[in-house]
Amino acid sequence: MKALADIAKSADISEETLRMFSCSFEPLHFMYEDEQGIYKTIYTDGDGGLMLFEGHCEMFGEQGVCMRLIDCTYCDISYSLMTKIMQELEKANNSEDFE
Repeated sequence: MKALADIAKSADISEETLRMFSCSFEPLHFMYEDEQGIYKTIYTDGDGGLMLFEGHCEMFGEQGVCMRLIDCTYCDISYSLMTKIMQELEKANNSEDFE
């Protein structure tokens, strides 16, 4: 499990903002590129659940994704939104001019 403070710092947002997103009762996700050039997506189900999707993983490199909970024990997500996040990360990893 990753700490919220570490994730917020990496995404260049405040912990307070990230906590506010996680309690908004609205699902939300956004992608960013970390200092090592790895694309990541923070997702919240809006009910306290936060998840980090990393567009690189130990087993599959850039052909896979690592999913981690952020300071929570569960996080709900729809199949369609999970698919969208996976497609966005795959596109970012395969594009030299992603912004």
